[in-house]
Amino acid sequence: MSLEKITELLRKQRLVEGMVHSQSMPRQQLVETVVHRTHLAEIQNLLLRLGSREIGDILEALAPDDAQALWQQLPAGRENDVLWELSEPLRERLVGTRQPSPSPARVNAYEIRDGRLRQLPITGRRDMAGLKPLWVDLLDATPGERRYVGEHFGVQLPAPGEATDLEVSSRFIREEDDEIRLHSNFLLDRAGESRSVPVVFVLRGGVLFSLRNADLPAFRLQRRRAITQPIYTGDSLGLLVDLYGADVEYSADALEGIYAALGQVGHKVLSENLSDEDAASMLARCCATSSPSTTTPPSCSTRSTS
Repeated sequence: MSLEKITELLRKQRLVEGMVHSQSMPRQQLVETVVHRTHLAEIQNLLLRLGSREIGDILEALAPDDAQALWQQLPAGRENDVLWELSEPLRERLVGTRQPSPSPARVNAYEIRDGRLRQLPITGRRDMAGLKPLWVDLLDATPGERRYVGEHFGVQLPAPGEATDLEVSSRFIREEDDEIRLHSNFLLDRAGESRSVPVVFVLRGGVLFSLRNADLPAFRLQRRRAITQPIYTGDSLGLLVDLYGADVEYSADALEGIYAALGQVGHKVLSENLSDEDAASMLARCCATSSPSTTTPPSCSTRSTS
């Protein structure tokens, strides 16, 4: 439907402009301007309602001149996301040698070089050429970025959020070609608020792919350890186990802080002559202000009834 609408708007624009040009009339330039702006406004309003993938499909289906005309109406802020959806020939026709680029730190590859795991930021499609990574990490990647990386390595990369409603039995999947998919949740504690973040792991062809929509402490910890190790001889499966180990370590630190805070509160509540109302208020106040990742228990002010 959107393709037909775009095609019709472009056709009407060419038709009306041709009629205006072929006739001599007063204020011809003003008429041309009004007609031109009216059609452009309709096209731009339609583009605002379409996703990047749908716009890419429309551009691929249009004739070259129409594709160029439509591209010129695309807001500059959306060009990069749409470029990920285009084939190489069409992209070259529209923007020449310009390449789509991920946001900073959105897609990173890791190779073993000189016995160390080296981080290689992916800033464009050309960075993927000749790449032989051990690990490819996608942080908050767009559908176009996931699709391109997946097509490059011959693997389908789902969005992390798609795993949130999976049954426990569906969180580990082993395909016939020995591809392994894991749907997990990692702890994120930030500004006193703790939550679990869905993470998808895909193991295929000796490469670990990780997909997530938040920067996680376990990943930062593992990245620092792997990069600073003098000699890294692990494989993609070992790297996956290390990531789970880092999450266990981080979660254990968070639990230690929680238990310490609860121990201090319990000692005060049970050792002092408090009314039930005061004890409940203290528990609520301390639980609200304590941070799970803080190893030092928060100080809770008390009011003695004695």
